Amino acid sequence: MGGNGFNGTSGKGGDGGPGVNYSAEFGTDAGDGGWFGGGGGGSTSNDQGQGMGGQGGGGNGNPDNNDWATMGARNTGGGGGGASGNVGARKGGSGIVLVRYASE
Repeated sequence: MGGNGFNGTSGKGGDGGPGVNYSAEFGTDAGDGGWFGGGGGGSTSNDQGQGMGGQGGGGNGNPDNNDWATMGARNTGGGGGGASGNVGARKGGSGIVLVRYASE
């Protein structure tokens, strides 16, 4: 289970929480350096700051009312960034299936 996200303030959207670290099981080439399922960052309606996506592929919130948020990273299952104002939030990242075989 990943970590909690962070509360936003009146001047900045909340940051997405960290995902889950599977680098010991699958190495750092998979996901976001071995991390999966990071939360998407939030946004505010006053153009003062975006929330950053959490480790594990989370997308960033939109930085102001006229810019798009970023999507969650592919093959991580990370959440898409939130938005406010004239443009919308973005999609989360696609998931991934990893199979590890026991070595003999």
